[in-house]
Amino acid sequence: MAKVRRVAVLAGSSIGWREKLMRGIAGYSHEHGNWHVYTAPEGTEASLFFSETYQWDGLIVRVIDQSEARRVSKQGIPAVTVGSVRVTGTPIPRVKVDDDALTAVAAKHLIAGGLREFAYCSFFRTTEEDRGAAFKEALRHAGFDCACYADSTKLPRNAQWPARQRDLIRWVRQLPRPVGILTWNPDIACQLVEACNVAQVQVPREVAIITADDDPMKCELSNPTITAIEIPAVRLGYEAASLLDRMMSGKAAPESPLLIQPAGIVTIRQSSNTSLLPDRDVYLAAQFIREHAAEPVKMDDVARKLAVSRRWLERHFKRVMGHPPHEELQRCRLERAKKLLLETDLDAARVGSVSGFGSASYFNTFFRRLTGMTPLQFREGHRATPRGKSAEIA
Repeated sequence: MAKVRRVAVLAGSSIGWREKLMRGIAGYSHEHGNWHVYTAPEGTEASLFFSETYQWDGLIVRVIDQSEARRVSKQGIPAVTVGSVRVTGTPIPRVKVDDDALTAVAAKHLIAGGLREFAYCSFFRTTEEDRGAAFKEALRHAGFDCACYADSTKLPRNAQWPARQRDLIRWVRQLPRPVGILTWNPDIACQLVEACNVAQVQVPREVAIITADDDPMKCELSNPTITAIEIPAVRLGYEAASLLDRMMSGKAAPESPLLIQPAGIVTIRQSSNTSLLPDRDVYLAAQFIREHAAEPVKMDDVARKLAVSRRWLERHFKRVMGHPPHEELQRCRLERAKKLLLETDLDAARVGSVSGFGSASYFNTFFRRLTGMTPLQFREGHRATPRGKSAEIA
């Protein structure tokens, strides 16, 4: 019988992201490994995982600075770091979401909402992580500039909450408005919403917010609720475990980060509802389309709801959004279908039906044309492991 490998996971403090990551690790362990996976209570990792007398076979970590990188490297065992933070000079291989693809989704969402001023909020400088630089580049290609909070603040990354809030309030007040802001994660999005509330800057009328990583526990408790792009954290965990397994078997570590493609799913909530901006009727039409995409809605229905002519709707919708309203309807249906493919076991025909597509053949053809793969290929490529599996996690 193969030796049980003892793997420790230090996945950061974000509960929702960590839980998804652990599910991916667990899925790989049950499919391919013979592992005992251990994750310590928060705050006890250093004493448990970096003890000289307690030996692990491998580590899956989220390294964010040089001191952590040195502690991990000192163990002399295979280790993989997960996430978009870059630690210069560390030999630890990294598994991360493709931030170019992720931030392109954020930029497209905010631009489609009519915004023309943009910013990025993270406590890491853009020289320390990949997401901010990728967002700036996506906006540059679209012809826009982007202000970055961490590049302008004088506070250290670990600044205390009161000092950080005062600094965020100062930053928000000096931004041009209306402005669309992408945040590093839901924790920062919640802090930014609170800073806007204190600064008496209205969200989303003056500041529209979207975050990377959809953690409903945080995004839906915020007031207003926060729009979020889904990060494939389950897949990240699965691929990190796969890479670690190869390394524990003596294979060489890759030199470049392993990139995991996001599914492009955006859960739209109140924080990016720009229907109060100029061209209000167009944004209300887009909101109506999003809310009724799964129904057999027609453009005449949308025009009637807004008390405008269909011709007016189509002309002004394309002027403001850059594409016709029918295309927006199909895009919303596609996002719903992607979410159902990843989160349920419905067959492809049923997914197409409940997403608002008229027939299974049309759904398959449309899905393949837009994504380059069939619905089942999309499910297999983005779902890390069969649903319902779990690992032995202490």
